[in-house]
Amino acid sequence: MLAAAEALYGLSRIEDALIHFEAIAADRKLSSFARKGILECTAAKKDWNRILHLLAQWEIPPDFEFDWKVKALAGLNRLEEAISVCRARLKACPDDSRGLWALTDLEIRKEGIQPVLARMGRLAKIPSRPSIYKEIYASLCRRSGKPDAALEQYAKLAREEASPKIHRRQAFVLAKSGRELEAIPLMEELLKIDPFDFYLHRSYLPACQRAGKLDRARTFYEQLLAANPEEKSLFGKIRKVQSLIRKQSAAENG
Repeated sequence: MLAAAEALYGLSRIEDALIHFEAIAADRKLSSFARKGILECTAAKKDWNRILHLLAQWEIPPDFEFDWKVKALAGLNRLEEAISVCRARLKACPDDSRGLWALTDLEIRKEGIQPVLARMGRLAKIPSRPSIYKEIYASLCRRSGKPDAALEQYAKLAREEASPKIHRRQAFVLAKSGRELEAIPLMEELLKIDPFDFYLHRSYLPACQRAGKLDRARTFYEQLLAANPEEKSLFGKIRKVQSLIRKQSAAENG
């Protein structure tokens, strides 16, 4: 029943999926999946008041409740209430990343990105503040069309903590700002760590194509497949690279 519900949701058959999720909501083993599905279906219908009603009835993990309550209030354009929920969370847990990201998005909706960018920039410069402020500031720089400022923040973060999450964001900004030759090796290292990263794959090949590095992409994917033979989708990526190489060769010789 759960698989059927998820399949129906994936096909955008929202009403049918909702019926299936509601049918298994009482099953203790499946209730958390069912409730998530019910909320997603209800959000797809933009029935935000229904979501608030469900949240008031259910006993659910605080983080899960927070995410959906903020989303529902924002969906109803009750921004001040949503902001108050975020501030209450941050008062209880200062510098909480979930609360800060949510508050930032709400403040952008209310004020526009530039005032929020300036405010977060000031906070990111305070040495005693945790790295989440630099992460959010870097993201805002990227969203406001300032890739160099974003990369500067990611470089600082990478020096503080060499985490794949930071390098991943750094790679995307490099690729989107015309610095593919710097992005490509970074993406390759990240794909070695997680060869199933769909978004990295989706950015890697176009970056190689723009940089004229399709031969490198073919070699990399062949090596990645040898190291991860269970990841069958890599066969398709190799075929795609080979097709692009053939087209490129035909264009050059034509």
